[in-house]
Amino acid sequence: MIWYRWNDLRVRDDDGRKLDHATLEAMRLRAVKRIEAGAREAAVIKAAAAATIPNDMRLRLDYLEIVDLGEMQPVEVVDGPVCVAGALWVGATRLIDNVICL
Repeated sequence: MIWYRWNDLRVRDDDGRKLDHATLEAMRLRAVKRIEAGAREAAVIKAAAAATIPNDMRLRLDYLEIVDLGEMQPVEVVDGPVCVAGALWVGATRLIDNVICL
């Protein structure tokens, strides 16, 4: 059984596991927590965050970037305020989530 609802997208499979915006939020939160804990290498932060995405063929990471706030360009090292920006495809729906880390 799969069902979708706009604005509060929820996808359920036969075992009742929910795959929705919470998947993208979990990815974003992992990145934020790593930054708050002192992680500075963007590649390491992004890899840890992307690892939160369940192995499900309906989920496809579109992008996950850590960008500086001034130029909105990807950074290799977090050494100031950044934006963690990500997009995830859930079936045919693209979810976007961004957060600023000061």
